[in-house]
Amino acid sequence: MMNMFHRKKFALLSALPPLLFGSGIMTTWLIIGGPWYTVSRERIILSLIVGLIPAGVLALGGSCALIKGIPNWSYTWIGTDLMGVVLAIQALAEDRSYLLSPTADYIVIGLIMLAGLLLVGIPALRGWQQAGLVSIGLSTILSISNLHLVAVGPFHRYELAYLAGPLGLLIAVLLYFYVCGKGPACIGILLGIGTLNLGIATLANQVWQPWLSAHGKPSPLLPLMIFSTLLLCVGPIAGVIGKPLNKYLRLRKADELLIKK
Repeated sequence: MMNMFHRKKFALLSALPPLLFGSGIMTTWLIIGGPWYTVSRERIILSLIVGLIPAGVLALGGSCALIKGIPNWSYTWIGTDLMGVVLAIQALAEDRSYLLSPTADYIVIGLIMLAGLLLVGIPALRGWQQAGLVSIGLSTILSISNLHLVAVGPFHRYELAYLAGPLGLLIAVLLYFYVCGKGPACIGILLGIGTLNLGIATLANQVWQPWLSAHGKPSPLLPLMIFSTLLLCVGPIAGVIGKPLNKYLRLRKADELLIKK
């Protein structure tokens, strides 16, 4: 009974990041309530303050996870925070408000993604399902963030940002069942999340495409789909690869203990 209680607690904690992230975006644009340039400065500031509360909770959770050595509940949080930092740096670079040079921004993003791959290696040694949680955090936050991008200029489809809340809740529910489920069910949930990511990308592209075509720019849909799918797959693949390595490390540790005895 106690084991079941801890598993449900683990599942609930793992499911929180996409819900927090999606609700932050939805709340921000519900407060704005229209194209941002038509709204008073006071309302913009209020929306930013309220919208940043979930981001602060995510940052706090990720920091606690690092301090505690990345416990089981934190895998989704780590993936979410890593992608959040990458998106923040990218947004600053596009707004030309970065403190670093554009080249340095790309270097920083590359280092963050490298750190992400290293962090994926930790849960990968514990199993592909655990590593899959990091991938889900990375890929779903990237996807949900597209609903914010279509709400800002030059698109101003702010009403689509309202979908971030329900979609974040849906992903949280899928994450809960992913943690509580076993092999085949988890694979099915991963496929469902992957399909959802592609659906969000397609929706965003329908908003982007007219503007991109008018300015002679290529659609980012295919690269976005490929990148999102790679992010979702990297954890489970690393987990499958890491399983024999984990077995070898355990056997070696057991041998060392026998030698000491």
